[in-house]
Order: sequence, then structure tokens, then C-alpha cells
Amino acid sequence: MSYLENKDLYYKLFKEYCNFEISSIDFEREFLQIFREDADALHEKSKDWERRFDIELQVERQEGKISQEEFCKRWSELWGITDIMNELCGILDRAFYACDCFDPNISEDEANPPLDLSENLFREEVLSLYHELMTFINKTRVNDV
Repeated sequence: MSYLENKDLYYKLFKEYCNFEISSIDFEREFLQIFREDADALHEKSKDWERRFDIELQVERQEGKISQEEFCKRWSELWGITDIMNELCGILDRAFYACDCFDPNISEDEANPPLDLSENLFREEVLSLYHELMTFINKTRVNDV
């Protein structure tokens, strides 16, 4: 599958969490499973390449041979990332980082956002991302018609 093909699955998961139908731990586990499967599917493309074009492109950028703008353009072309996919992945990447920073055992006083997110801070972040995802889903449904 891919991020775009799974957009409704992500939406359902976010909605269940924001409606208190699943716990933070369950959200984190289920989100990371879908996200990693989508990332793995995207990276499957590189197995058919004769060489690692992605690494070559990163080296060109690091050595200053191409601009950041050119890098982003060529990176998207290489991986087949459209503007709409890029928008969705921006939301999902932030959810990934929230999951990475979530610590269910940390108190509100011990939390150090954005590095450490307590249960409440994690829920706030996911709720914010849910609203962005909802807007994205509605926009893409209108464009699909």
C-alpha cells in the first residue's frame, strides 16, 4: 500500500483516538505499524534501481552541487512523490515524531516538549494533526470528484 491509499485508514485511526475509542498506547502502536509498512513499500522502489540514486542525490546536495530546491524537486521525482502526497506525508511525519516523543510514564511536570510528550501533550498534538488530516481528506475528496 501507500500513504495515499491508506489515507482513510489513517483518518479512521486518528478519529478513534480523538473520540477516546482507543488509548494513546494503542494509537501509537497502530499508527507506527501502518506508517512503517507504507515507508517500506515506498522504499521497495529502490530495489529495482541499478544504483542508489537517492544516496547520490543526497551527496550532491551535501557537496553543494545542487540547491535545496533542486534537491527537493529531484527527490520527489525519484520517489514518485506528488504535491498531494507530500502534503499528507507532512502531517503523518509530524504524527510519527509525536509518537517517537510520547512517553506514557512521564508526568506533566516532567514533560519537556517537543522532546518529551506526556499523555495530555501527546493527545493535544494528535488532535491538532487530526484536524489537519480532516481538512486534507475533505480537500482531496472534493478534488477526486
